[in-house]
Amino acid sequence: MNVETIGQLKYRSSIWLRDDLFQAADLEIGKHFLVTVRVYHPFCHKIGMRNTHGPRCSQEIVLLGNQMLTDLRDKILCPSDLAVSSEVSENPDQNVTQKTTDEYKSGFIFIEDTFYSDYRDPTNRDYSRVIREWAASHDLGPFQTGVMEKTKFEALTVRLGYPYVYQHQGNCEHLIVFSDLRLLHVSDSLSLQNYPCCRSISSANARYCMICNYYVARWITFENERVPFDPCFFCEHCFRSYNYVDGKKVGNFKAYPFYDKTAL
Repeated sequence: MNVETIGQLKYRSSIWLRDDLFQAADLEIGKHFLVTVRVYHPFCHKIGMRNTHGPRCSQEIVLLGNQMLTDLRDKILCPSDLAVSSEVSENPDQNVTQKTTDEYKSGFIFIEDTFYSDYRDPTNRDYSRVIREWAASHDLGPFQTGVMEKTKFEALTVRLGYPYVYQHQGNCEHLIVFSDLRLLHVSDSLSLQNYPCCRSISSANARYCMICNYYVARWITFENERVPFDPCFFCEHCFRSYNYVDGKKVGNFKAYPFYDKTAL
C-alpha cells in the first residue's frame, strides 16, 4: 500500500492511499460502476449538550456496484472491534486472541428507511428490532428490514451526501455517506481483487500515555486507585513499571490492551 501526499485537496485532513496490489485487468471500462463511501468516526452525544465538534471522516472506501453491503462492513476499521473483552491485570503477558469482533458479530447498516442486518453468523442479533419497536410506539416509520450479505450496492436507492448509519458492537455508531457514484474509468484499477479498497484514511492524532505523554498508549486501566484518571492510558513501559513490581500487580485495577485508532 502506497501513501500519497496531494496538495490543494478538498479533504485536507485525509491521507490518500493506493491500494492497487493486483494488476490483472478483468473488469471492463464502462460496464461496472464504482461506489465511494465515507465512513466517519463514532462520537458520543449527550442529551442537553451541544456537540461543538462536527463528525470527522475516518476512511474512504471504494467498492464495485455488484459487491455486497458486507464487503463494506468488513473493510471498515474501528478500534472497538479489536478491544479485548477479558480483563488481564493479573497476567498481562497472557496470549489473548479473543477480540470483541469475534464475540459480538452483529451489526446493521441503515439506508433510506431500511435496516440491513448482518446474519452471516447464526448467533447474530437484530440490533434494529428495539429501534423499530420504539419508532412504531411513537408513530414513526414504517421501517423495512433487509439482509446485509444478500444486498448489492446496485440494488440500493441512495442520496449522495446524505448521512446514513452503520452500528456495531452494541452501540458503536458511525455515520456513512455515499460521496460518489460513477462508471469505471481507464485510470481506475481494473482488477476485481483490488475492490473494495481503502482510498484514504484520516490523519487523526494518537492517544498518548497519560504518565509520560510521549509514547502512544498500549494499555487502558479502570478503577485504578493509584492514578487520578479513570480510565487511564499507559504506554507499554509506564504500564509495567508503574503497576507491577517484579511482575506482581500493585494495587487494585482492571487492565485491558488498548488499540489506538492510528495503529489500524
